[in-house]
Amino acid sequence: MRVEVWSDVGCPWCYLGKRRLDEAIDRFEHGDEVEVVWRSFQLAPHYPRGAAKPLYEALIEQTGGSLADVRSMVGRVDAPAATEGLMYDFDSAFMCNTFDAHRVAQFAGRTVLRFRPRPGCLGRGIGRRLRQRSPRSSGAVDVAAAVNPACRR
Repeated sequence: MRVEVWSDVGCPWCYLGKRRLDEAIDRFEHGDEVEVVWRSFQLAPHYPRGAAKPLYEALIEQTGGSLADVRSMVGRVDAPAATEGLMYDFDSAFMCNTFDAHRVAQFAGRTVLRFRPRPGCLGRGIGRRLRQRSPRSSGAVDVAAAVNPACRR
């Protein structure tokens, strides 16, 4: 079975979905027959490459909402993420363009690196310190997250 996932490396909901998909495949009787293909999708392709802005500030501009509105919107992922063992730090997050991170991730997926999104990549695209705690890890995505210097601390 082939499952194609369209995801932005900067989307906390996408990483939550990835975590749940991994768990479902692990429980599935034929999980070893499931091939997951990661496709790139930018949530904010209009955001300038190389630019970064504090997440809440960027979302206030994008939505026209207040700080309270934006905090409420972003905070809706916290409880579902916590049930999966994830913790996000939106107060320290920055919005940035994820194009280059997607390029590196796709390259890694076509090479021996065999890309699997890792905590800190999905999410790091929207923040320099968006924290996700998980035992799974892959060095390929650290490279992807490092591609956009605006997202580095």
